[in-house]
Amino acid sequence: MRVSAILISDLHLREKTPLSRFDNYLDAQKNKLRFLKELAEYHEAPIICAGDIFDTWKVTPFFLGWCIDNMPYMYVVAGNHDLPAHSIENYEKSALSVLEKAVAVELIRPDEYIAINSDNAFHIVGSHWGCELSYKKSGKYSCRTLGVFHEMIFSGNDNMQRLGVAGYTAKEFIQKHPDIDLLLVGHNHEVINKKYKDQRLINAGSVMRMTAKQMEHNPVCFLWDANTNEVEERKIPCMPVADVLSRDHIDRVKDKEERLDIFMESFVEKVGGNINVGLDYRKNVEKYLGKSGIDPAIEKVIWEALED
Repeated sequence: MRVSAILISDLHLREKTPLSRFDNYLDAQKNKLRFLKELAEYHEAPIICAGDIFDTWKVTPFFLGWCIDNMPYMYVVAGNHDLPAHSIENYEKSALSVLEKAVAVELIRPDEYIAINSDNAFHIVGSHWGCELSYKKSGKYSCRTLGVFHEMIFSGNDNMQRLGVAGYTAKEFIQKHPDIDLLLVGHNHEVINKKYKDQRLINAGSVMRMTAKQMEHNPVCFLWDANTNEVEERKIPCMPVADVLSRDHIDRVKDKEERLDIFMESFVEKVGGNINVGLDYRKNVEKYLGKSGIDPAIEKVIWEALED
């Protein structure tokens, strides 16, 4: 295989250690980034990421500098976590925008393509979270086309589609983009590798294991040969689960929820009526918006209000 590109999804870089991790999380992220950099240098191939470079759009000056120091150069689209109020209109306010200005990343824009000139030359097109690909090629390309998207694509291993979450099956999304040879997607943190006729769709899943639900997750990247349009899954080295992940915080949260439920039941009995309470308000809002079919303009207002 002649490697044309290293393909990843969902870095979710963050300064604060996730609740489920008990290791040095900055070092763990640094090790993953170093592996990707060395892999790209070995193959003399670019790294391309399908969004959510950051876990949140607003980071500290320290962490922004840390990212500039440790991130390998890569081509990216903006994911929902990269954007204030989950809107590309607010991109200039984001940490990702600063990385672009620092020439640490190159942003793939929906209305143009990027030409990668190598032995296996190819074009990159793509779109950000909440955007549609607007670039249309005129005539047949003389080389392969890689499309990069941050979009919900169902893996077939989850029940999100049955729950009414908006998104596409791999086949539906491939058929939506008939002129693209390989579609790299992010957002769903599960690994996907689907082929339909001469096209292929992949999702590398999340690079980091951030929650106890990911104890069975093996971080990977994909190596792509633009000449043949074949991909090879490559494991990203990581520590044993028992050395980095714990479920202890879940028991603590469960205990808090049980105590909260008892309090709320008592409160509702006193005031009358029905009240539903969740501990993670932002995640509850995100889940609701994902399956409500709410107007995008209204969703934008909701996210802007939450950022205030």
